[in-house]
Amino acid sequence: TGEQTAEGSEFTRARDLWHSVPVDEIFPRSLSGDGAGPGGTDRTWVRIAVAPDGDCAAAFDPLLAKVLSPAGCERLLRATYVDATSSSVTTVGLVVTRTDRAAMKALHDRFERENLGDR
Repeated sequence: TGEQTAEGSEFTRARDLWHSVPVDEIFPRSLSGDGAGPGGTDRTWVRIAVAPDGDCAAAFDPLLAKVLSPAGCERLLRATYVDATSSSVTTVGLVVTRTDRAAMKALHDRFERENLGDR
């Protein structure tokens, strides 16, 4: 159908955006967490590094690599942030896949069901 074709082309376009979108749009220079600090204080994280894009097969432990495989994991983009007190450092990532909406929903549901995001 036309809707499926439009959806497919949107996924294709989005899949290639990481090549042309500025890194500051993918990973902002700073992130704010209202109430995310100790005692519910506000917290701000500053980006300290952006890793080169990486291959999915080498980036994840065996279970996550297996779970991501059906989605066609193509690239992993990562950035590391530190808070103002230097007591919290975190790395965030963006997985680029070659799948469709239904497969991404199935992947999301599996992550939720098996608590894979907490690894």
